Amino acid sequence: MSCAVSGLAGLCSLGFKGAVAQWESPREIFLLAGQSNMSGRAPLAGLPAFRHIDRVRTYRNSGEWTSTAEPIDDRDRSVYPVGDDDASASPGSAFGDRLAELRPNAVIGLVPCARGATGIDQWARNLSTSALYGAMIARARAAASDGELKGLIWFQGESDAANATLANAWPGKFNRLVADVRSDLRHARLPVVMTVLGPDPNRSDFPAWPIIVERQRTMALPDNCVRVSAQDLAGQPNDPIHLDTPSIVTLGRRWAEALHALL
Repeated sequence: MSCAVSGLAGLCSLGFKGAVAQWESPREIFLLAGQSNMSGRAPLAGLPAFRHIDRVRTYRNSGEWTSTAEPIDDRDRSVYPVGDDDASASPGSAFGDRLAELRPNAVIGLVPCARGATGIDQWARNLSTSALYGAMIARARAAASDGELKGLIWFQGESDAANATLANAWPGKFNRLVADVRSDLRHARLPVVMTVLGPDPNRSDFPAWPIIVERQRTMALPDNCVRVSAQDLAGQPNDPIHLDTPSIVTLGRRWAEALHALL
């Protein structure tokens, strides 16, 4: 049992037996990938108290597991390009908290692999760790060295709403991504949750938003992959492309329930 976590090491060294102080490495590990709504842009104010967060860990770009608190995205991109300086509250903690509630004997591990403003072409297979895809695969392998990779949550597509050509091509590229991830991680039936984008922000730079939403909503998905919709959720009043705080909590919980059903 490792106590190499700020705030816990001292308690462990004193032999403290409280539940939070008994640090356990996660055994069930989940990738959280995509662009800015996955990184999180919601205000931290208004987040609920997560009752099961003591059994949720976050994997840092440094290769360490830490306790989970928003923002979970990493600002140190000296090793891997994933993470975001602008990250705030994401759906990740709500996902981990709800999944820990649904799986009371599990310690949940979150591996954030998102990067804002990235189109799906930027996630095409490239095993270099300087590439988004390669960083995700490398971090997945390292994080799962003492546990088991149990699922991928994907929330991306906003950048591909820039025009109809990109929007219409998105489903095929997503399915290719899932096939590549499963092949490279040697997990042929890795559970995957795909997120249908939130409500149309009605911005001139995203004219194909309705097209990509319709493609995501109706596309044929790979086996052992389900979709969760953010369409009924709310964008921020002054930043409608990004979900607000109640919405990211709702979405994270939806992901957990959908993924739990696949496990």
